[in-house]
Amino acid sequence: MEIVTTFWDRFILLLKAPALHSEMLWIVLPLVVVLLLMTIYFAKYRDEELGWNTALGNSLILIFVSADLMRTTLTYNGINYGDLILAGLLMLLGVILLFVNFTHYLPKKISYFISSPLPVNLTAYVVIAIVYSRIPVTFMTILAAVVLVTLLLGGFLLIGFVSKRWWMRVERLKATEHVEDVKKEKQILEGKKKEVKLEEKKIKKAVKKQEKEVVQKKKELKKIKKVVK
Repeated sequence: MEIVTTFWDRFILLLKAPALHSEMLWIVLPLVVVLLLMTIYFAKYRDEELGWNTALGNSLILIFVSADLMRTTLTYNGINYGDLILAGLLMLLGVILLFVNFTHYLPKKISYFISSPLPVNLTAYVVIAIVYSRIPVTFMTILAAVVLVTLLLGGFLLIGFVSKRWWMRVERLKATEHVEDVKKEKQILEGKKKEVKLEEKKIKKAVKKQEKEVVQKKKELKKIKKVVK
């Protein structure tokens, strides 16, 4: 029971960390905003992929975040070896991803997945929460962090799924509107064609009438010529 209580306390501390430690927001808020925008972006543009340059930029995020965490630990927390090790591991992960993406060492599908905003930003968030909250780095803390990352990952995947369905619906509506517009234009063209045909008939009738009048005048001229002779 004590283990469950400890786990739950650590989990809640990690979850509430931004509210309890407002100084976190300066580094967490940009990560969350980028994560939301990228999730919605790739839900809309499903045929696009991450790209080596973006993967490289994401690996730099881990390096910059870990540098800030080391500064925070040494400046405010004193020499906390647990936090320093955690920040060091985060920097090592960032350096490894930087090397992998810079050299194209792994297949792009693998590199794009491990360097995508979801795993990178969520990992960064959890480590930030641990360091800024000054939570002891124990097995329960790591377990709570893993569970939190999993839940957040599921939440953002759900956002991506809902966004994807929404954009697909919007695309279908646009396609339907396009078809309706084409039908309307077709109806207008057909109406114009009918008007043109009616005008053609009128012109033909007028031409025939004029031709008859010309023939009639020719006959009259012939009669006049005969009388004159």
